[in-house]
Amino acid sequence: MAGIMSNLVAKALSSLGQSAFKEAASWWGARDDLKKLENSMRMIQARVRDAEKYQEDEGSDAVKEWLRRLNLVLYQADDLFDHILTVDSRKQRRRRNKEVWFLSTRLSRPPCLNWKMAREIKCIKEQLDDLKSDMTGLNLRSKAPQSLRNSRMLRSLLFFPSSAGSEVFLITRFQSLRVLSLKKMRIVTIPDSIGKLIHLRYLNLHKSDIECLPQPISRLENLQTLKLRKCRKLKELPRDFTEMPNLKHLVIANSGLTELPSEFGTMTSLQELDEFIVGERNGIDSVPALNLMRNLHIKFRKWRNGVVLEAQRATLMYSKRLSYLTLDWNLEGEEATPSEMVAMLTHLQLPPNIKYLHICFYRGDKMPCKWLDGLSRLVSIYIIGCDNCRVLPHLSQLPHLKDLHLEGLNALEYVEDEDDIWVSGKCGYGYATNYFPTLEALKLDELPRLKQWTRPLRIGGERQQQRHQLLFRCLLQITVKGCQQLVWMPLALKLESLEVSRGNGRLFKSNVESINDEEGSSTLYTSLKNLKIDESNNALEFLSISSRLCNLETLTIQKCDKLMSLEIECPSSIRNINIIWCTKFSNISNIVKGDFPFLETLVIWNNSEVLEEEEEGKATTTIRNWQGLTSVRHLDLWDLKKLPPGIACLTKLQFLEIGNVENLTALPEQLGNLTLLSELSILKCPKLKLLPLSLQGLTSLQTLFIRDCPYLEERYKKPYGQDCHLLQHIPHLDV
Repeated sequence: MAGIMSNLVAKALSSLGQSAFKEAASWWGARDDLKKLENSMRMIQARVRDAEKYQEDEGSDAVKEWLRRLNLVLYQADDLFDHILTVDSRKQRRRRNKEVWFLSTRLSRPPCLNWKMAREIKCIKEQLDDLKSDMTGLNLRSKAPQSLRNSRMLRSLLFFPSSAGSEVFLITRFQSLRVLSLKKMRIVTIPDSIGKLIHLRYLNLHKSDIECLPQPISRLENLQTLKLRKCRKLKELPRDFTEMPNLKHLVIANSGLTELPSEFGTMTSLQELDEFIVGERNGIDSVPALNLMRNLHIKFRKWRNGVVLEAQRATLMYSKRLSYLTLDWNLEGEEATPSEMVAMLTHLQLPPNIKYLHICFYRGDKMPCKWLDGLSRLVSIYIIGCDNCRVLPHLSQLPHLKDLHLEGLNALEYVEDEDDIWVSGKCGYGYATNYFPTLEALKLDELPRLKQWTRPLRIGGERQQQRHQLLFRCLLQITVKGCQQLVWMPLALKLESLEVSRGNGRLFKSNVESINDEEGSSTLYTSLKNLKIDESNNALEFLSISSRLCNLETLTIQKCDKLMSLEIECPSSIRNINIIWCTKFSNISNIVKGDFPFLETLVIWNNSEVLEEEEEGKATTTIRNWQGLTSVRHLDLWDLKKLPPGIACLTKLQFLEIGNVENLTALPEQLGNLTLLSELSILKCPKLKLLPLSLQGLTSLQTLFIRDCPYLEERYKKPYGQDCHLLQHIPHLDV
């Protein structure tokens, strides 16, 4: 029996490292539980061999009982992990069959199952936590510290995550250490004797529980790298911290620090500083910017008197190796007036070579128009949470800008002013020649007052919109969310993806009108592949997809409560159609009546008017229409009043999911015509009593999944269901 549990622990840790579990964490909201479970498993792994040795030597009953409990939990975890990997393997099999997934994971697994899985993970985590706590009283030891006691010349020492910090006393034995990692160790204090490690170059305390650093750490003259990221209990650095002459890399982001030591700007050896705090002790002119490279996050914690003068003295402009800069006004206490904020920003000169700029929670009512004009290498701009800001700096002439993200600007009504665009040398006869010349991705998120992209041009004292003259020439992706007043944007010639969520239906209709306009560009939107409309307001009742969208592959319409009809004129390219929670949508015949030679996925959820009882003579027509969907391989039907009569016509169907059809009492025997069907899922159909006998003839059916169907579960569940033998030919049966 020796080594069995060690192998089970090793197998579990190996499973947790696979991609299936990373995806599972995002599906089920179990990310924290999975991470804690893994940490507990690693702690137990370090002691389980010692416990097994105790058992072999006829050790105490307490150790044997601990191993017995561990054995039960490990087998429970092994079963659960095996099931998760099986589900992932099934998904990979679908992908190999070129199955495309474009919706949330609810399409592949129902929420009720996700919740049950999350509960099992949580239960296993709690049992492992109990076992980990009980180890203390058993005097079980990890062998690693014992083997290190005589290694006086050790150069590198890396501890794995631990719930106890008793091993840290060992570090003073290794005075030749160059590298010491106590990452994720739950230690509260570092001994003063760390000051004796005079050769130490690298110290990692990431995500530990330390509350302060000992003063002797300032004696480590050779220390080059200090990592304190996510040390959330750490409140301040030692008083003499600035006397470390060779410190080049200081990582303090997301720690509990609210201040930096006085005279921090004298640390000119720093090359990497991921966060600088402007507070009572240091102004922005104290940023040791000369040698900084890569990323810098400047956090303004307190508003300082004389900050405008400090902005003038700041040396940020001389930092030629910075590529990523964040300015974050997360102020505490008394705040500045909007005019003071604008004055500070006006005098703050940014590094000329930065490529990525984030501006967070700026309190001014405008940003200087020419503030970014000299930053010719900017690739990405992200502006978030600037509640008062009504005017943005000039953006359209930045020559290399590829990504623009505006979020939470509650006062913003226009992104640009046409008076700034239509000036001499910057426009042609029909379109602005250099208007956002390289922009590829645009995201507008929660801009409740945004009306139009540009403020109208002032002509003769009046403003007149020159909409037809603005064009995004390189834009590939537009995402608009929570901009319910936005009704117009410039057109995009090469657009591939357009997603509008909680927006104004007029925004999309204005673009559709441009597409259908015979005088418009014949190539407009011909590159569009993905179109998603989510939670559109009442303006969108009828939607027609133009034949000019000749490359459209995925169409998703979700939560458009007033949408009643949809017409698609470009069937040859469509591969995925998803109509979800459109409660007034009833004219499904406009979809299924066409010939869709490449349609693979059809999803219809909670469309209460869809598939109502047909008038006399219409059922035959509906079946004939479904015969045109010969290429459909994946069909999801949820929250309908009845099933469509034409399912049996989908002869290439491989995956069928039926959910929450409350009045469904029987499935048609014609399902036996679906000879390629490999997976059938039936969920929340409380009145469904019987499966069709024709399922026995489906030799390709590999998986049958049934949940919350009480009659079916009673009839077909192994081993006591009266008809469970009828499903023995299905390899993967989950009832």
